[in-house]
Amino acid sequence: MITKSRKRRPRRKVTAMWKLNFQAVLSFFVILAGTTASAQIEYSADVVDLNAPEHPVVATVHASSDRRRLEIKTAADDSLVQRVAQPEVTSNGVEIRLGARGRVLLLNLTEKSSRILVPDTKTYYEGKMGSLTANYKLIFYAILHPSDVDHACGEWMVGRAAAGESCHNMGSEKIAGRDAVKYDLSCFGEICHLWIDRELHALIKRDTKWNSTELQNIQEIPQSSSLFDIPAGYSKAEKMQGTLQPSEPQ
Repeated sequence: MITKSRKRRPRRKVTAMWKLNFQAVLSFFVILAGTTASAQIEYSADVVDLNAPEHPVVATVHASSDRRRLEIKTAADDSLVQRVAQPEVTSNGVEIRLGARGRVLLLNLTEKSSRILVPDTKTYYEGKMGSLTANYKLIFYAILHPSDVDHACGEWMVGRAAAGESCHNMGSEKIAGRDAVKYDLSCFGEICHLWIDRELHALIKRDTKWNSTELQNIQEIPQSSSLFDIPAGYSKAEKMQGTLQPSEPQ
């Protein structure tokens, strides 16, 4: 059993086979992603880390209808993960870390499918959106697109997602000059603050006990359909190597 200990654990290289039947517990927002694929505005934007010096860009997100592209700009190995078990208030989860600078996550919110592109080897991997995903600092910028910005709690707090959780509309605020609605939600025993952009119907800022990120350099322009497709010359890989590690809240 994995506990909430902060002690460094030895990293163990593993090979993840999609034929394995991982019983991944889907995250609170990933469960709802199928109901949040209503954004019609096409755009691109950078996700910046507000806690790091000089606020570096850690990813770039492209959005068009129900399709998303998340381009990883950081070398952190936990940017992209195969989630084996979800972290909870009382215990860590388990994940296989797959991330690396230059890799790309493609999502189809309607199909709830994920693909990771590996440009170095011209290969890609397929999986379910809830298990093959990005870390919590990044993934919400790709999947949170409520249809009703002022009543997003009604879309989020359904079924398993509502069990023991809370969601509150805290009113309108400005984020980098853009109109947004702030929400306070319970997450892993803490309160997470989310701001939803009124025009984009998308997450524009996220602030938690562990980190703070924000969308910047927002460009409301049409996105080429090829951005969301597997490039020519790529072949599907049945397995990938990664590092098995505890997954803590972010």
